[in-house]
Amino acid sequence: MKRILALSLILLMLAACVPTPEEEVVVQKDTDRLVETVISQGTQTTVDEAEPIQPITERFTYDYVSNNGLLRIHADADVQVPTTGKI
Repeated sequence: MKRILALSLILLMLAACVPTPEEEVVVQKDTDRLVETVISQGTQTTVDEAEPIQPITERFTYDYVSNNGLLRIHADADVQVPTTGKI
């Protein structure tokens, strides 16, 4: 029984050893194509040329109770967006 257990452990350890791939698994994304796509689909105005965002003041309310009644979420908050066009 001990031999079977020892052999099983050795086989499991050897099966977990995988050689390191020669090529990178994650390659660099094609950012140039992404930028070209965004520019071709978007407007040509820059952030400085855009109109300033009007201030928004709203009230956010949300109530949720799970089916089993153990979880209850209650939110009641003022939402304000700054008047700047920059992030």
